[in-house]
Amino acid sequence: MAPEATRPARGGGNPPGRHRRADPYRAPPNDDRTGPGPPVAANSPTGDGLIVAARDAHPDPTHRPPPNPPPMTPTHPLPPFPTNDPPSEQVSVPLDQHRFWSGFHEYARRHARRIRPTKPQPQDWMRMSVGRRGFSVNAIANSLSEINGEPELRAEFQTRGSGAKAPYEALRRERSRIEHEFGRELEWHSVEQHNKCRIFVRRAIAWQDPSRHQECFAWLVENLDRLHRIFHARVRRLL
Repeated sequence: MAPEATRPARGGGNPPGRHRRADPYRAPPNDDRTGPGPPVAANSPTGDGLIVAARDAHPDPTHRPPPNPPPMTPTHPLPPFPTNDPPSEQVSVPLDQHRFWSGFHEYARRHARRIRPTKPQPQDWMRMSVGRRGFSVNAIANSLSEINGEPELRAEFQTRGSGAKAPYEALRRERSRIEHEFGRELEWHSVEQHNKCRIFVRRAIAWQDPSRHQECFAWLVENLDRLHRIFHARVRRLL
C-alpha cells in the first residue's frame, strides 16, 4: 500500500518552508477580547507603535473642533479721530457766527438806511452790495483780532478781483476827504500779492456774548451805512 499523502492540517497554517509576512498595520491577536491591551508607545520597535502613530496622523473625520469664539468688540464707541483744531473752532464758533448773523440780519432790516443784509451763514463775514460788481461793504466778526488776538468787529469797504489795485489807489488819493466825510481815520490795507484791498474801521468787543449783540449790531449798521454812503457814488465814477 502506498503511503498516504501528507496534507496540511485543516484550520490554517503556512506550508512548510513558507513564512507569512507580518503586516505592520495590523494589530496582533489579543487573548483578552473584552478590552484593549496595554498601551504601546509610538516609538515601540513592534508594529503596534505604528498603529498608534497612524491613528494620531489621521484623526477621526467625524470629530468637529469647537467653534471659534466671536471676536471681541468694544463696549463703548471709539473716540473721534483727533484734530489739531481747538474745540471752540470745531463747534462753538460756527454756531456763534450763525446766531450772530441771524440777529444782525433782523436788526439791519429794521434799522439800516442804506445796506441790505444777505442770508446769514456760519462764517466770519457778511458781504453786501455797494452798487457795482467787484466792490462791497462787509461786516466782519473775527474770533481772533490781527492786532491783539481778541474778538473784534470790523466794518469795511473792499475792492476785489484782478483789477482791485487801480481803484484802490484812486480812492487812496482822496484819503483826507474820505476820512473827513466818515468822521474819523480809517485803516487802509493792500498787499501786493493779494487781489483784495480794504478800507475799514474796527472795534475790539466780545461779539460772541449774547448780552452784547444789540450793541454790536448797532455799531456795525452805523458804520456800514457810512461806508456805503461814501463809496456808493465814487465806485460808479471809477474806470
